[in-house]
Amino acid sequence: MIINFFLILLLTAFSIITDLFIFCNISGVYKGITNKIVIWIIGFITILLAIFSPTRLFDSFIFQAYNHEKYFLDVYPLIKKLIMYPTNNLADFNMNFVTKLLEYLNVNTKLIKSSDFHITSKKENKVLDILMKLHATTYLSGKESYFNYLNLSNFQSRNINIKLINYNFNSLYERDSILRLLFSYNPEEVIEILNCNGKEENP
Repeated sequence: MIINFFLILLLTAFSIITDLFIFCNISGVYKGITNKIVIWIIGFITILLAIFSPTRLFDSFIFQAYNHEKYFLDVYPLIKKLIMYPTNNLADFNMNFVTKLLEYLNVNTKLIKSSDFHITSKKENKVLDILMKLHATTYLSGKESYFNYLNLSNFQSRNINIKLINYNFNSLYERDSILRLLFSYNPEEVIEILNCNGKEENP
C-alpha cells in the first residue's frame, strides 16, 4: 500500500472547512505494493523502496526526521498507531487517518463513505446524486477537480452552489507535510496554518 501524506494533508485541510466530508472509497484491496511508503517531506516525495515494516519505518526514518520537533513526543504514539492501522485498502486507511486526525484537532466534521449511499453513477453524476440525496446546497471542490470533470451548469440546475478552494501548495508544502505540522505545532496552530493556505474562488 502506498501512503501519500501529501494527499492526507489535503484531505484534512478540506475536512476542517466543511460540515460534511464524503470519502470516495474504492472497493477491493491494493495488492502487490504493500511494502512501499511514499512520504512528502520538505517539499519532495521520498519513496522508500526497501522492504520496511511499519515498526522499522518509525524506528529509523520518521524518528530521525522529526524527533527534534516541539510536539513530537505528544503526537508520535498517535501517528505510529495510524500508520500501523491493519488494512490493505488505501481508502479505508486514509479515512481512518483523517478521522483520527480530526479528533486530535478537535474538529467535528462528519465523515461518510460514498459507498454508504449505494449509488452506481460515475464521476460528476455520482457527486450530484449524493448531493441531491443529502439535500446539499453547497459543494466544495478543489480547483483542479472542477476543471477536470465538473460542469457548473449541471450544479446550478439543481440549485447547488460550487465553491472552489485553491490551496497554495508552494508556500505550504515547501517546508511542511502533515507529519511536520503535527509534530511542530499544537492543534489550534495546525488548523490556522491549513486555513490560511486555502483561498476560496468563484468558478
